[in-house]
Amino acid sequence: MGDKVRESILNRVKEAKYFALILDCTPDLSRKEQLSVIFRYVHEKSDKTVEICESFVDFVEITDTTGKGLSETVFKALENYGLDIQNCRGQGYDNGANMKGKHSGLQKRIIEQNKRAFFVPCGCHSLNLVVSDAAKSSVPTVTLFGTIQRLYTLFSSSTKRWSLFLESLSRSEESCTGIPLTLKELCITRWEARIDSLKAVRYQIVEVRQALWDLYDDPSFEDDVRSEANSLATMLEDYGFLISLITWYDVLFQINLASKMLQSKVINFPQVVDALKSISDFLVDFRENGFVSSLVKAKELAEELKVEVKFKAPRLRRRKKHFDYEVERRDENEPLTDPQEKFKVEFFLPLVDTAYSAVEERFEQLNAKTSKFEFLFNLDKLPDRQILLIKCQQLEELMSDGADQSDIRGAELCDELVSIQKLLPKEG
Repeated sequence: MGDKVRESILNRVKEAKYFALILDCTPDLSRKEQLSVIFRYVHEKSDKTVEICESFVDFVEITDTTGKGLSETVFKALENYGLDIQNCRGQGYDNGANMKGKHSGLQKRIIEQNKRAFFVPCGCHSLNLVVSDAAKSSVPTVTLFGTIQRLYTLFSSSTKRWSLFLESLSRSEESCTGIPLTLKELCITRWEARIDSLKAVRYQIVEVRQALWDLYDDPSFEDDVRSEANSLATMLEDYGFLISLITWYDVLFQINLASKMLQSKVINFPQVVDALKSISDFLVDFRENGFVSSLVKAKELAEELKVEVKFKAPRLRRRKKHFDYEVERRDENEPLTDPQEKFKVEFFLPLVDTAYSAVEERFEQLNAKTSKFEFLFNLDKLPDRQILLIKCQQLEELMSDGADQSDIRGAELCDELVSIQKLLPKEG
């Protein structure tokens, strides 16, 4: 049955002629690396309407995960499917070095065979990597996520402890929806989903701390469990932890909004770029005003917890001077003594700057593609004919095989776009 389904899908792809490849590698339960193969193509239905389809066709075992090994596997698979790599017009996968590498990655090796197989990185995976990079930017960030995971592990490892936790939440005023928020395990692969893990602590930190105290005060629990509860309760009362919690929740909230947009079935290039620009603009503004905002919100949490609004005194470290001229640079020679400024420099700025640079880097290729195709995504607002003709001719050159063959004729495409614009239904 599987062979028949695969044969049917491949026949559709061959009828469409042009296709895009969507690939991903993942280990199965037996620890064997497998490549999932998905084709994206246009299918004409019996009623003459068309639809864009994405169809899974195979798992292919991988023994060599380098760019060279992956490319050999992909070319062999296409040969087995009876498909010509020259008809490939797109390739999309994650931003791993073996996949996206500019010199020896899979996308580069496919483009060497067919320059019209344009590579577009997976938007959501790119966003994941942005957050993943930022999550390694400082010790307070690592401590924050480690503490959130410790909280989940402590309560979820025992039904008795979980019941105690739920009982503590039931005594609270509950969330704005009337339903208490429970702790969530940190997701290893979907970083933007960690907002769910932070949300329960962000909005119910008083109740979570009370659950830890109840656990600590109950002599029926093991000593190591009670000790862990006491350690975590102390951590929740730390002012630096509260700022980290607030800051990361605000950042992940914004990224999660964009991530949901990127998962839409109908989103196009310009909309993706707009979503990414919203993140970039947010980070720029957040760098200027976010720390002060986080301080205000953290102070409110501290007042709810009835704990002191105060940073831990920083440990002073003087960097050894190797050269006489180094004394002239006070910023490198003198340690920061203001705890608030030190926390901003060591936690807040690395987080925001790392995320911003990662956004710019991860979506560089996507922005380059968008500039070539974006005029096709809004036929209601085509540029004037002269500019449109230039864009169509540039697209003709882009869709050329490097010789005399091109998928389109720029002048004809220009005429067709102008004509079809009059036939399109008006919105609203």
